[in-house]
Amino acid sequence: MEAASQDFTLVAGVNGWVWINDLNGEEINSYGMEDAGLPDLNGNSDADAPPAGFTVTPASYQGAFNQGYGAALKKDLKRKKCGSFFGGQGPATINSTWYRFLSLNNPNVGAATVSVTSVFINSAGPYMTYSPAPGQPGPFGLFWTQSQFRAFILLHELGHQLSRSPDFNPMLPILHLISSSLCKSSGPALNS
Repeated sequence: MEAASQDFTLVAGVNGWVWINDLNGEEINSYGMEDAGLPDLNGNSDADAPPAGFTVTPASYQGAFNQGYGAALKKDLKRKKCGSFFGGQGPATINSTWYRFLSLNNPNVGAATVSVTSVFINSAGPYMTYSPAPGQPGPFGLFWTQSQFRAFILLHELGHQLSRSPDFNPMLPILHLISSSLCKSSGPALNS
């Protein structure tokens, strides 16, 4: 079984997360997950450690990822206030994260942080589907460019990742408001 040629969906099961093979609708057991390169989110194997460096799978989403990544890492996190908010750990954390695009079965969910080193971006969610409409406010009543909104989602997940780290002290539960005001290139114009 080759993961790159198949699509998988992650769903909440009775006893934890379950991977479903989209081609046949069958649940994938821990051996199948290992063969497909999928993380076992229930701690049943050692196969869930992501590779070093930021890896995006499937590769067809690389361009969309690069747009958000470029705005978040190369613009926002280089700003002193934004970088400080994330304890100076933002770039290192983003660069050691395994990013996987898959359906999270909810079009309103942008992404989900699985662990300090693993983030799932919803292939059917706002990271992929948001498109700014001229003169119309976007999410949270703000005017976003597509790259700003994608960066916001990555920075929001970064906050979740670092809040699981003992070296990071999350400041406020409303990370999206703080990150948008401290990280100015990702911060959209307010709807006036």
